[in-house]
Amino acid sequence: MLQAQFSIRWKAVLFLSMVLIAISVSMVTLYTHTLLQEADRTTQRSVLQQDQVLASLLRELRDQQIQLALLLPNLANVSESILGHNSERLQSALHPHWLNLALNLNLNYLYMFDEQGSQLGGLHHQDQIGALELEQVRDIARMAAEDVAPRYFMSCTTQCTYYVVEPFITSREVRGAIVIGRNISEIVVSFQHLLDVDLGVLIPVSDITTSTDARMMPNWELHTWALSNFETQADVLKAIQANLPAAEDSVFQSDENIHYRMHVLQTDGVETINAQPRFISLQNITENRRLLENTINKGITVGVLGWVLAELLLFMLILKPTRQLARITRALPLLAGSEFGQARKYLSPRNRRWFTDELDVLERTALQVCEELEALNQTVADNTRELHTQMTEQTRARQFVSRLLDTAPLIILTQSRDGEIELMNRWGREVIGNPGEMDSPLPDFQSLHVPDTMPEAWLDRLQDLDTMDPPRYQHEAQLKDCDGGLRYVTWLHSLVESEAGKPSILSVGMDLTKRVEAENKLSWLATHDTLTGLQNRHSFQKHLSRLLERGSRGALLFIDADRFKYINDTAGHNVGDSVLIYIAQLLEQHTRDSDVVARLGGDEFVILLPRASATTARAVMAKLSTLLDTHLRMSDRSIQHFSCSLGGALYPDHGTRDEDLLAAADMAMYTAKQQGQGKWHLYDASRAMIDRMQADLTWQEKIRLALSDDLFRLYFQPILDVTDNSISHYEVLLRMQNGPNEVIPPGDFIPVAERTGLIGQIDTWVLAESMKFLAAYNEEHGDSPISLAVNISAPSIQSPTFDRTFFRLCDRHGISPDQIIIEITETAFLSDFQSALLTLEKLAVSGCRIALDDFGVGFSSFSYLKQMPLSYVKMDGSYVRELHRSPQEQIFVKCLTEMVSGFNMTTIAEFVETEEILVVLKRLGVKYAQGYLIGKPSPVIETADALGIKNLAMPTEESCEA
Repeated sequence: MLQAQFSIRWKAVLFLSMVLIAISVSMVTLYTHTLLQEADRTTQRSVLQQDQVLASLLRELRDQQIQLALLLPNLANVSESILGHNSERLQSALHPHWLNLALNLNLNYLYMFDEQGSQLGGLHHQDQIGALELEQVRDIARMAAEDVAPRYFMSCTTQCTYYVVEPFITSREVRGAIVIGRNISEIVVSFQHLLDVDLGVLIPVSDITTSTDARMMPNWELHTWALSNFETQADVLKAIQANLPAAEDSVFQSDENIHYRMHVLQTDGVETINAQPRFISLQNITENRRLLENTINKGITVGVLGWVLAELLLFMLILKPTRQLARITRALPLLAGSEFGQARKYLSPRNRRWFTDELDVLERTALQVCEELEALNQTVADNTRELHTQMTEQTRARQFVSRLLDTAPLIILTQSRDGEIELMNRWGREVIGNPGEMDSPLPDFQSLHVPDTMPEAWLDRLQDLDTMDPPRYQHEAQLKDCDGGLRYVTWLHSLVESEAGKPSILSVGMDLTKRVEAENKLSWLATHDTLTGLQNRHSFQKHLSRLLERGSRGALLFIDADRFKYINDTAGHNVGDSVLIYIAQLLEQHTRDSDVVARLGGDEFVILLPRASATTARAVMAKLSTLLDTHLRMSDRSIQHFSCSLGGALYPDHGTRDEDLLAAADMAMYTAKQQGQGKWHLYDASRAMIDRMQADLTWQEKIRLALSDDLFRLYFQPILDVTDNSISHYEVLLRMQNGPNEVIPPGDFIPVAERTGLIGQIDTWVLAESMKFLAAYNEEHGDSPISLAVNISAPSIQSPTFDRTFFRLCDRHGISPDQIIIEITETAFLSDFQSALLTLEKLAVSGCRIALDDFGVGFSSFSYLKQMPLSYVKMDGSYVRELHRSPQEQIFVKCLTEMVSGFNMTTIAEFVETEEILVVLKRLGVKYAQGYLIGKPSPVIETADALGIKNLAMPTEESCEA
């Protein structure tokens, strides 16, 4: 018997110890590396955040000056002074505003220029702006006024000033430019307040600075113009520049062992004149470095302790299994020598353990093998008897199958090599009309069939069966039954031996009549649309694939009915089916015989034009677009306009695979829909179009599913009358339900709906559901009616049928128009303002109120306020969020409120989230407020008592006088 030279126990211990050491070292190394990487990423995020915050503060500074530049020329006394080119009067008109703006906004410069660039008048701080800078600003203002183009730039000499040069047009069509300069020192304070990081502004050394100046940085040739926490950080910055030849990103350790990170912020997007300022941030990172070092040291300590404990546990775990394995290795050779009794001594199970492992299983298995080997002969004998029994059962089964075939619904016969039928089963005799006895005379095999359906030389094949391998012959034919009908039968002929020992032919025929008829019907259904009779998607794709395989040229047209779902829902499915049949007939009548016309499903059709060029495709689309532009009579006897959008793609120019070509034509069709109803478009293979269309297609399917499966939800947000803390009305907000727990906001799908032409269906759905909700609410709360503000998109407002749709829905649900507020955004009228204005005037005459949403952003124009029949003007939330902390925003809101009041309109403030903002709004004269402080959007109407708004702060005399 072989003896082990080196125990597997010590091999395992040695190997696993090396593995544990490698794992421990790797984990500690990976842990340390991960911490250092995370520290670097944290530093990069901090630096990026600082750059972004500085850029944001500069943009905010610029935007505030732009809003002020847009507002000041429209003030009454300023506008009249500009009109009269009266410099002294303009100086007097600006002076009251100058004192307020210089104090609150830190303005340095405020001047106005006429259209030729001549200075009309203004004010500036003479001690903060030099003569050279004044001349440079005037030159830039003249160019901006002449070019009618805004300019934004920064100038740093003795002070750092941010200038905005904005052309303007007063209400009396007087053109000019306004220049506003603002000291940027407040950016330093805001930056330190937002990030808790000190910010310094350094400018190149000027003639007025000396080497003894405390703000002088001689190594960098820079001068510290501004620095947050100057008393503590000036010395740090001095020390850093003493050790660095240039101002760049670095980490500095002071004599007190304090670490600082200096970062030079990027201001590439800001135009400057004169000196280029440097924005430098200082951050104390001592605590961060200490925490990193402590964490690394703890990781190393834990790794070493873990390795030691793992070694001890390893030795304890491996000791007992190796002893058990030694017993098994001594027992297995005994089994090979049939020494089963001696082997049992080693394999006899010891004390049972609660938890068994592989070695326990191995030991028990070896014991079972020992016992099974002793009983092997008996087991073999038992298996032999069982096998014999199974063979007997199989023989009986084969005999049963033979009898079953004799009575099965098959034509089973035997015939000679010459085709003379010898025997036929009963079912076969009944089929041919000869139900006599088995020995009654039978016709020959060929006379049973229609001659033309029998294959050629079938008799020769039967006679040659013995030479075939295998000796079988199968064919199909039509058999004449006893009723004179035809049956499709498949025959299988094989060579057998008769009872007399002579060769005979066994023929088995299966009736396939019903299956063939069903296959013919299914074949037509598989390739045609049952409603229109056109080819279906499957058949069309086969035609397209064959055409593409041949490599010939052609065009693919994609046709989609406009507003088909609206017609189907309002007029009924019968009218919708008639529309589809009408489209199919028109397409077949005006296409060539070689063209393939198919219906893909729903209201989508395609046409395949072989050998068509781009010119031909455009001509066909133009012709079909004109033919499909018609009118339909609805169930209520009203006449509705009907049209189709067409998209085309060329092959192989726009795709060599059928899926690519279909996608290209589909995207071209949706591009046509974006142009309006009844349009056509030939595919343009630009990357941007493909990416946008693919995303739009996904959202379009979600929108259509939401419309068809009623997955849209209405939410209601209250709007507060701030004078008495009562609810004025509620705004209707739209959400899409996506699964049981997800609600999609409108910002995700409304832009897609506007691009793909589905926004009109959404508008109609929201308006109809809102009126349906109002009708139910009025019935339940008749003594306390409410009003709803419904957002409507530009295409719907500009539609010539929108007013009729609105009044029809009011009549259907019994809603008074004065309970509805149509809310539109200020950019909604830029495409067709006159059509929208006509529609709004009709609604306003009926009592419906109109609200202009998001005023103050985008294409703001006060001329809209004078032309449109508005009741409400909603200020954009960007002016409200920080209103209680921003004097400049308060000035803008107050001026806007007074101007809107002059047009007999009232203002609504959005994003009111704190009582401080509400108090300021009351003081500034704002009439209505909307936001989370008042109430969040809810799927149900919440009353003032439920919202608890009666307890909101009311304005005091002190707050109003402030």
